[in-house]
Amino acid sequence: MRSLLASSDVAARPLGRLAALPAASRDMVEMMACLGGRAELGVLAAATGQSADVVERHLAPALGNGVLLAETGAHDAVRFRHDRIREAILAKLDTQQRRSLQLALARRLAATPELVAVAAQQYLPVIEAITDAAERSHVLALLRRAAEQASISVPVSRASGTRSAPVQTGRTRRTESVERQQLSDPLGYGETTSSTI
Repeated sequence: MRSLLASSDVAARPLGRLAALPAASRDMVEMMACLGGRAELGVLAAATGQSADVVERHLAPALGNGVLLAETGAHDAVRFRHDRIREAILAKLDTQQRRSLQLALARRLAATPELVAVAAQQYLPVIEAITDAAERSHVLALLRRAAEQASISVPVSRASGTRSAPVQTGRTRRTESVERQQLSDPLGYGETTSSTI
């Protein structure tokens, strides 16, 4: 019981400060939560359409009050202090809000060729919301490119509106299972913050 309360308190303290963040900082944290438990600053800049300086400025309050932690290295990044913080942020977004955020993030990310895999990760949960035929075709092509980059199979039927098989066939069930897991997290960021966008 004590460990459960302590774990809950770890998440509750930063969450209590979340509401006090400036609106721009809250928006940035919400977008980061959609991306994953960890995000490189360059990815956040591409996903939000903001410059790196603006991203850092909006993240500063969340870093200052313990919602986020900074990681320095070859590619500077930020991560949530606790995975429950990200989970709580996502829980506060209704389905339409989260869908709109992910679609906007995916569209911006898709403009950067080296971030195709991250864009695909955002597109997959919201692909049915794309009604424009030209955009659906573009997204299907993007998913294929992401599959080629990650050497994995992509179930294209949802994007094309058909009952077609995965792009690549002739694989064992074990291999397909591994590939599906890789597709859900193509860069290996994971849902928790203990390791890692």
